[in-house]
Amino acid sequence: MNAQRLLGKLHVEHPEDSTQPVVYRLDSAGESLTNWLGRRVRLRATGRIVCVGCGAITRKSYAQGHCFRCFKTLARCDLCVMAPQRCHYQAGTCREPSWGEEFCMQPHWVYLSNVTGLKVGITRRGLERGRWVDQGAAQGRLLAETHSRHAAGLLEADIAQQVSDRGQWRQMVSTSPPAINLQGAAIELGEKHSENHPDARFLAAADVHQIVYPVLRWPPANRLNFRGANLHEGVLCGIKGQFLLLDHGVFNVREHSGYEVEISVGDKLAEPPSLSASIQSQMELFQ
Repeated sequence: MNAQRLLGKLHVEHPEDSTQPVVYRLDSAGESLTNWLGRRVRLRATGRIVCVGCGAITRKSYAQGHCFRCFKTLARCDLCVMAPQRCHYQAGTCREPSWGEEFCMQPHWVYLSNVTGLKVGITRRGLERGRWVDQGAAQGRLLAETHSRHAAGLLEADIAQQVSDRGQWRQMVSTSPPAINLQGAAIELGEKHSENHPDARFLAAADVHQIVYPVLRWPPANRLNFRGANLHEGVLCGIKGQFLLLDHGVFNVREHSGYEVEISVGDKLAEPPSLSASIQSQMELFQ
């Protein structure tokens, strides 16, 4: 395969069977990237970057694909997106009030996940499974529902005093983490924080979702990007989170949103590699 395209967030499909790995595509109509496993993949940046906000050509990318103007003016690039407890919508200073109403003033979940250990996070209602996959979580469990992103951020900030709100990306792309008792952790955190957040609806019981990824083997956790080189080539060992795991390092696709890239994939193998052993080893962690 040879193609030239603008990169964006990998499209994710969740199999109904939790013992099967996540399906990744470059877009909703594209080929499953599972078909690329074990084949040589070549990524070459053309030098052209297109802002994902306004479509302008930009020399440098900010906040996952925005030009500087959009970075400074769009609400989705504001600091409060990363730190929702600092939302200033009610103060009347939101960069885009209509965007805030559509995306932030909506029900949100506070959740627990297992990325490289226990982690707390937030996401809009209905997007939780995609969020867990994007961060490379092996497990996920909903903790509480709130009426807005700000309220979710306040609860998350409180819980983050005892549970990390960050994952370690190098560790995430290097191994599958041991299983965690998310049910027990959720009950404990609910008992501790529900009194200070009476508007949040804590879930006494909720499913723990298990997620496996199409990974043949774990490569060195060397971060590959287009800041130091415009070409990266190697055998695709797997996909996890938003990372392509090449045999010599890992490439964050979402981080390069808006980059125009020439993509070449080697011929299909006569004997495609099997994922069964890798899936079995990931599932054994949940037993």
